[in-house]
Amino acid sequence: MNWINFFIILFLNFSTINLCWSNLTPDEEKKYDEVDGLKFLEVLLKDQKYNEAIDQFKKYSPQKKDATTFHLLIGQAYFSLSRYNEAKNELEKITQDFSHEYFLLRGKIAYELKTNQDCIDALKKVMPEGIEYYLECLSRTQHNDEIYKTLSLLDNKNDAHQVLKVKYLIDLRLINEAQIAVSEQINQCPTTSYFFKVQELLEKKNIKLSNFWETAHYCHPESLEINSEHIKSLFVNDQKISLQNQFQTMAFIDPQYFQHSNEFFKHAGINEANYLHHLLNPDDKSYYEFKLQNYIEKENYVMATTLASKISSNDYALAYSYFMTNNFNNADKILKTKVKRNSEETKLLTILQDCQKLNWRCRP
Repeated sequence: MNWINFFIILFLNFSTINLCWSNLTPDEEKKYDEVDGLKFLEVLLKDQKYNEAIDQFKKYSPQKKDATTFHLLIGQAYFSLSRYNEAKNELEKITQDFSHEYFLLRGKIAYELKTNQDCIDALKKVMPEGIEYYLECLSRTQHNDEIYKTLSLLDNKNDAHQVLKVKYLIDLRLINEAQIAVSEQINQCPTTSYFFKVQELLEKKNIKLSNFWETAHYCHPESLEINSEHIKSLFVNDQKISLQNQFQTMAFIDPQYFQHSNEFFKHAGINEANYLHHLLNPDDKSYYEFKLQNYIEKENYVMATTLASKISSNDYALAYSYFMTNNFNNADKILKTKVKRNSEETKLLTILQDCQKLNWRCRP
């Protein structure tokens, strides 16, 4: 049997081997039945079945015309499994037809193995693809001039590339250029991921941009994470009016935002924290309790009694408010029907009953 016939028979037998895989679904069995040869290997890699690909193919040698593609695919499988030395060994079997994919994979492998010059030499041939690996290898070898030159190849419309640009400008201590780059990018309303990754870079060097989170909020007004950071910045900068407006906006979008606001209350006093709580929970029972206490403290008893239909747990406050507005019947109804009264409620009920006997307006 010559090699070509053997190779054909080999791939014809793959479907039989596939059926022995216990974890295959019927759809997968059918799909793999319909492919063979290098196409079969490509499908396995596409389906992230890297171990299966290696197990099925490692014992065989491809035809010469398929050798480059074969070793490249097996190298990709090893790389995906973080078996970098084995991936490198597979690429070393390639002696011709060095493709774009070859240099890209070779550069990535060199990056992982920290053979930095090989990383630089390989990835330089495929720029700007693999640029994130290329920049890191340049950084490891302190090729600062080349780093700066490479930054011009980054895609202005790619947020991940622009994060890299900020990172390396900061690393090169070009702080002013980094700030300009960030300001230009945020005006284009990048993704939420961009804002958080760049902010992390800026914070490490204590670099502040006054409108950073304000712009982020403008770009992503309904993002909970962005709103949180925006509010934090307002607290830190003591922008109380802006803070109030922002919490009101958040409450309008979704009252549940309050659940995520507690981390900010530590920056405010008790009164501010209560106020913000109720801005975020306009229909929450505690909101009405808070307003009720406020009305009583301000001796606005008429307004306090309007909350009677909204709240029932603070019996004393409501009864007190009714009493202070000379509405003895409602006050009496609240306290008399209560089975367990505390000392304040009992005292108020006694005064209330005395006043009713006197039949004239009195005060506790």
